[in-house]
Amino acid sequence: MQQLQIGPDQRLPEVRRQRPADGARRQLQVLFRRRERQEAVSLYYFLACSTWTQYMVVDSNYAVKLNDYDFPSAHGCILSCAFTTGYGAAWLEGRVRPGDTVAVYGTGSVGLSSVIAAKDLGAKKIIGIDKNERKRQVALSLGATDFINSEGLGTMTVSDKVMELTGGKGADCCIEASGSDALMNEAVKSALPVIL
Repeated sequence: MQQLQIGPDQRLPEVRRQRPADGARRQLQVLFRRRERQEAVSLYYFLACSTWTQYMVVDSNYAVKLNDYDFPSAHGCILSCAFTTGYGAAWLEGRVRPGDTVAVYGTGSVGLSSVIAAKDLGAKKIIGIDKNERKRQVALSLGATDFINSEGLGTMTVSDKVMELTGGKGADCCIEASGSDALMNEAVKSALPVIL
């Protein structure tokens, strides 16, 4: 099975028209004409892996009809993917509570959705972290109380800066939305220690 890889060796899965990402054939098949011959080709959907296709078969439980006059489809795709992923990370997985400190690693669409959720859930301190300085203003306008440029710290690490901003306590919830191997480790290091 092909998978997306993160870090410096990023790659996308090889896309084959009308086939699942792993290239395997499945039970459900349709016939269509391809270059003067009929061939059985699989139609398959796999949640969490759109494989960058133009068309995809999905179960009706996961399809939502949008009226383009009221709600453009470009906005719908953000809500159904990036927004729910980021918001759900803070709400359902992170279980952010009023007064919590939340560190969000990566302030792209998923990370910014986590910032919005943390604010909605009553987090006291929301730290947005990104290497792109241009994202500072957007993160702050959506609810981040602090912003760390991960490339402008000199000898200090991101986790050191998070610890500094939290008075040495660490964050109650760390959400990694950048896909960076290095920031994943920093997120773990900046989490509030838990005594079991």
